[in-house]
Amino acid sequence: MKDGLTYERLARLGLHRWWTPPAAVLAVVLVAVVTACGFAAAALTVTWALGADIDDSASIGSPLVDNILALASLALFIPVTLAVARLVQRRPAGTLHSVNGRVRWRWFAVCGCLAVVVAILVMGVLVLVYDDGTELRLTINPWR
Repeated sequence: MKDGLTYERLARLGLHRWWTPPAAVLAVVLVAVVTACGFAAAALTVTWALGADIDDSASIGSPLVDNILALASLALFIPVTLAVARLVQRRPAGTLHSVNGRVRWRWFAVCGCLAVVVAILVMGVLVLVYDDGTELRLTINPWR
């Protein structure tokens, strides 16, 4: 713990006024809206540049493109939240993910190894279950 504070009170380390939490939320929402529009515009531009019809359901709105855009926007939120904590709340950015204010690499490695083992087990079970040549298809929209 930093300065004897528990994790949920670490947001009060820097300059804390009543308006800093709403300002931080507003900053993150504004960046999220701008980035979502930017990613959608980039996807439409790439689709248009590749010669596909913009209304083509094979490109925009496909699960692959939707997943790419969703994961890219989630990845962008990491530096955005670190920057908002640093600039708006004026506290160390490391206090967002750790009481120590830094990445605990040993714990990160343990959790990463466990995640890899679980992913390998899941893939192995899927291969065993669907090894008869049938494709694994999940229907997300039943009206298509």
